[in-house]
Amino acid sequence: MENGGIRVATVNHEGKPPTFVELPARWVTGFAKCRQLQSLLDEKFEVVKKELGAWITTHESELPDAFKEAFEHLPLWKSQHKLCEVTRYWKEHRLPCDSDIWPVVHEWRGRYLHLHDWQVNQRRHLLRWRDDFYRCRAKGLATTSAQVVLDTFRISSVAQRAPDDEVEEGGQLARYNRTLAAPSELREAVRLAARKYHCEVVAAPTVNGTRRCNNCGHESSKPITSLNHQCSNCPASWDQDVNNTDNLQDAAASGEVVPLVRPAERAGDGRFQESQTVGYHVARKKLGNR
Repeated sequence: MENGGIRVATVNHEGKPPTFVELPARWVTGFAKCRQLQSLLDEKFEVVKKELGAWITTHESELPDAFKEAFEHLPLWKSQHKLCEVTRYWKEHRLPCDSDIWPVVHEWRGRYLHLHDWQVNQRRHLLRWRDDFYRCRAKGLATTSAQVVLDTFRISSVAQRAPDDEVEEGGQLARYNRTLAAPSELREAVRLAARKYHCEVVAAPTVNGTRRCNNCGHESSKPITSLNHQCSNCPASWDQDVNNTDNLQDAAASGEVVPLVRPAERAGDGRFQESQTVGYHVARKKLGNR
């Protein structure tokens, strides 16, 4: 979004203005820092591999066979942790001829441990914050709604890479944002909260909900690349996500839905029936993938 955040979902409350589930810009910036740290780690790793490889080639006749075997295929190594562990062993078994290369490798290891721990801890903190944020939003929906309607959008279909001869919609940035947002985690949080707080959740069929105008029913034959769109068949203009939820409401109103969560209740004979959940893939099959 323009504010630097990522819109994950749109909530269309019946009779109320729509609201959005958005990850804030500060959270997105935190993940950008993780990427910067990873880039720095990769850069330093390639530099130390080249220096170490050149040194091994120069001193090959002076090195024991065990040392040369330990660093075999060094230019092809992808694991920085592997080099870190070998270096740790090397620290305890120094060589007579390593005085010129050891300071380089030792410095790399220290920096690697520092940056790696920094990145891992920050990423763990960000993911925990996102999960807690989703759980809070899901609880809010489950405790204030009699029924929640989810669409049957298959998230995995947009996660697949486009063929080399096709232009990927949204490009690499869209793929990166989808990974950060993890909308399937939010959807699952809604299901879990609904079961806990006895809220009914149903799945409704939607096809091209962002392309089909909710005002006149005209469906754009081309992907809509802008968030706000002007219908080519009528004067209506709409936000893609809000338009999709309007179409979703119409689909749910038709009654063609599949229950995802049924709250616990007392049956007619007085027996208690526990809440039931249906897998999302099962619901999609029952709807005929529509």
